[in-house]
Amino acid sequence: RVLLVATPVDTGQGAQAVDPEDPIEATVADSGEPDIATGVSVVDVRVPRDVGASLARMAASGNVTVVVLPPGGGK
Repeated sequence: RVLLVATPVDTGQGAQAVDPEDPIEATVADSGEPDIATGVSVVDVRVPRDVGASLARMAASGNVTVVVLPPGGGK
């Protein structure tokens, strides 16, 4: 399980136009190899239907952090 967190870029121009979305819990479906030039990996996730649009908005910005949760949901 992972937690998807919006990480908007601070443009230094005052308040952000949009508040960050709440974190979204997800399950990793698949992940690709890191891009050699950028180090970026594509991660496919499964989320509940009711947060799909929120996740799409987060992903469209390109500023999403993936936090790996411990097994069993413990802290």
